Amino acid sequence: ALARTWAAPEMHRPGCVWTHTLLIDQGTIGRLEYRPLLSLLSRPRESLESYQYPLRITDSVNEEADTSLESSLTPNLLAAYYALPLRPVVIISTENKQAEKAILDLMSQQWPRLRQRFCFSTAGSGIRRLAGKPFDVQVLAPQHVSPVRDELEGVRIVSNSDASDNPASWLAATVADGITPSKELRRFLWSYGQESSEPRAIFAALVRIFQLVQIPQGVTALPELAAIVASQEFREMERLKVDLFGDGERIVTSPDSIMLREVLRHGEGFDPDALRISPRVKTLV
Repeated sequence: ALARTWAAPEMHRPGCVWTHTLLIDQGTIGRLEYRPLLSLLSRPRESLESYQYPLRITDSVNEEADTSLESSLTPNLLAAYYALPLRPVVIISTENKQAEKAILDLMSQQWPRLRQRFCFSTAGSGIRRLAGKPFDVQVLAPQHVSPVRDELEGVRIVSNSDASDNPASWLAATVADGITPSKELRRFLWSYGQESSEPRAIFAALVRIFQLVQIPQGVTALPELAAIVASQEFREMERLKVDLFGDGERIVTSPDSIMLREVLRHGEGFDPDALRISPRVKTLV
């Protein structure tokens, strides 16, 4: 669901609001750009008749997405949201439009399973929760932040003053993709990200893997690749491991002996049967 709320001072009861909510089915959620959807959210005026009918998301509306990273908050939000261990994120901002753009930038790079779990709010005076769990990202004005620090242990606070002069390589690549979307990167994320039941936890590392497999001499990237995919966060991602270190056609070109050496260094992180370790070692011997 994507919703926008407006004050309703014309109503007799103090504190009334209007909220227009778009309900998006599971099969569609991963194929949409969210910025153009905001134009479909409208405040009721004289009649509610138009709200009785489904809205059609045409191709022309979906193509109107502004993919440029216009918000200076975006790099800071990406760094905080995907940092391990995972924590709720609060954006300190009095400019809701900037914060909204940063959140939509983040959503544009999420594959379906990651989007389906993402909860956010761009206005409020305190922590919002769904089924007892804090929203992933919330925007608060500065005067509301102090109580939040006490309420949520480990909450990550994001503001414009947090910018790093030397961002991690995955973060620089992700920000660059937001400015000029990379079909190759997004295809890679969509393809392999769906394997994980904890998609937020593996996003940064998955971007880093994509960077490493682009290195022309792939053998130099093997130690870092093996260390990443053998980690606990990647325990479910067997297809990625096979495509990187398996016995068939691989997305990294390297002699089998070097491949096996790196796999054996991180033995517990790999399934020997899926990678056919024994027959490959016998062939080399």
